[in-house]
Amino acid sequence: MTTDGVELAAPAAPEPNIPKESNPNSFSRIAGVFFAPGETFASIVRRPDFVVPLVVIFIVSILSGILIAQKVDFKDLARQAIEANPRSANLPPDVQQKQVSLMGGVMKVAAYSSPLLSIVMLAVLAAILFAAFKMFGGEGDFLQALSVTIYAWFPNLIRGIVSVVAVMAKKSLTLYSLQNPVASNFAYFISNPRLHPMEFAFLSAIDLFTIWTMILLIIGFAAMSRFSRAKSAVIIVSLWAIKVLFSVGMGAVQALQLRAK
Repeated sequence: MTTDGVELAAPAAPEPNIPKESNPNSFSRIAGVFFAPGETFASIVRRPDFVVPLVVIFIVSILSGILIAQKVDFKDLARQAIEANPRSANLPPDVQQKQVSLMGGVMKVAAYSSPLLSIVMLAVLAAILFAAFKMFGGEGDFLQALSVTIYAWFPNLIRGIVSVVAVMAKKSLTLYSLQNPVASNFAYFISNPRLHPMEFAFLSAIDLFTIWTMILLIIGFAAMSRFSRAKSAVIIVSLWAIKVLFSVGMGAVQALQLRAK
């Protein structure tokens, strides 16, 4: 445009009003995992974080471990475990008593150290899933995989809280009722798990909270890897199936030992 020979610049076009993503709030993400997992995991992949959810898991695990440790008689649980092992049945009473004391102490230490064990387990799980998706050509880095894994673990945290309530309400505890205290799978209804170790291992693996966690992992790793959710499901379900086969195999070994007794 010109005016009296002077060229005037055209007015600049207004910049489009593109909303920027606000800084993610870890607590809103925790809620979003339950109510809007697709959007939440997309946000986690864009800006991964894990400190706050990991601290929440750590604190809940500490409180759960303390409450259960005060309720449980670890020597009694150790005695049940030793009596259930056919190899220990013929040991002299004094040797069995030493094993009870040793195993009871180990169980007690494990109960109090469960928060640290949970953190290590989550890191290992994230590493396994990250490696599996990378092997098939998926995108993403380990920080994203760790963040997705930790946020997807919150259904299991709810199961842990419910389990503590169930354990505290029981008048007596057995080794199997402590392993599977909530009726979120059909293994809960097996009257004598010691006599059916394979069935107990298989049915306890098909747990509502485990399935819920797997669904969240599928959504989160699909967002991270840029795979379809179907392909993400194939990878995660395959890894879960390997774990179930291993558990059932251990149950089969126990069943054979019982028959040979």
